Amino acid sequence: MNTGKDPGFCPLHWRLWPIFWGAVTLGVFYLAIAVLFSFFSWKSVAGLGLGIGYTLLNAWALSWTIRQFAREGSGAGQLYGISYTLRMLGAGLCLAAAFQWLDPFAALIPMISPRITYFFLALRYGEKQGGA
Repeated sequence: MNTGKDPGFCPLHWRLWPIFWGAVTLGVFYLAIAVLFSFFSWKSVAGLGLGIGYTLLNAWALSWTIRQFAREGSGAGQLYGISYTLRMLGAGLCLAAAFQWLDPFAALIPMISPRITYFFLALRYGEKQGGA
């Protein structure tokens, strides 16, 4: 068990906080626009909740898969394929549920929020995008 003395160790919740706050920020922004333009409903709030829940579960599953991949080495490619398939199946099920019973756009916003969050974090902290 890693106790945090490893210099490469970063607790999972430190990685999930930016994703969580990015999704919540975009969700609040969406709800403010919904109230401003009179299309607010409780289905939107429920859709945002579903989307945020899936986004956090997806980030946790990806982090867990990468850790397992690092532990097992080159033989873990099948694990990554299974993880990817299950995460995309989960996204499809969440969107299908949102289209059927909730606001699908509200559920989709948190699902794309990690890309937007990482973009703004890179701008803020000056990290390079791609390349060496």
